Amino acid sequence: MPNIVVCMFRKKTTSESRIIELAGHELRLYIIRERRSNQRFGLSSKGLIVRIPIMTSTYELDRILNDAFQWAEKALTLKPMRPVNFRKLKADDRLHFFDGVRIVKFSGLSATSDCVSWKARLNIEKVLQIEGQEPVSFEGYEILSKVVRKAVKNHYRNTLKQRVRQWNNHLELGGVKGFRLGYTTSRWGSCQHSKGKIALSTRLTLCPLWVIDAVIVHELCHLVHNNHSKAFWALLDEKYPRYHEADRWIKEHGTKCIL
Repeated sequence: MPNIVVCMFRKKTTSESRIIELAGHELRLYIIRERRSNQRFGLSSKGLIVRIPIMTSTYELDRILNDAFQWAEKALTLKPMRPVNFRKLKADDRLHFFDGVRIVKFSGLSATSDCVSWKARLNIEKVLQIEGQEPVSFEGYEILSKVVRKAVKNHYRNTLKQRVRQWNNHLELGGVKGFRLGYTTSRWGSCQHSKGKIALSTRLTLCPLWVIDAVIVHELCHLVHNNHSKAFWALLDEKYPRYHEADRWIKEHGTKCIL
């Protein structure tokens, strides 16, 4: 484990990030040293996060990690989840975007090591074309996912921006002064009430169009009510009654909508 210089006033520092395998899952382990008196474990779409006191010794860290691995294996066994926030794209995978299915195609030959100079594009109908070889490692898939996310964002940004504009003109809930499309795992959308800015997650491109519309109208309603009050839900129910169905769809299928 590398030596770490800890500043007395720094609240926390990530001391290590590596790939591990637990309960049949390949995932990232994050060890975070911070100002705390005890240890804490957590599982999320990012991986296994282990928080420890700043001055934890190497010997004590080994014991803590052993406890963390046992806890995580039990958690993954009792409650199946996806402890990885990206999709391991393989040749001929089918991605169901809101405007149709696209087949993943690689232009390079198979190899025994990763090529990190991938390029991706969606301008060919029904194809997600990736220039380069199919990854062979966790890190390779992780890097490729970022390339694909950027390509998907660039391809669909204007379409979704126009969708927001159309709904805004139709509902007349307030002035939209900015739009952003970016890959997020914690939120499907957000609204900066004071600035009139709407943001959507790229993950929405893997949802049906009527679900995307539900999220758009939800955020537009926040231009009127900057909260989740009864008045907000009443307005949303008035403007897009199908949001109930969209909410159920996201709860059932949302974890699969990753790139």
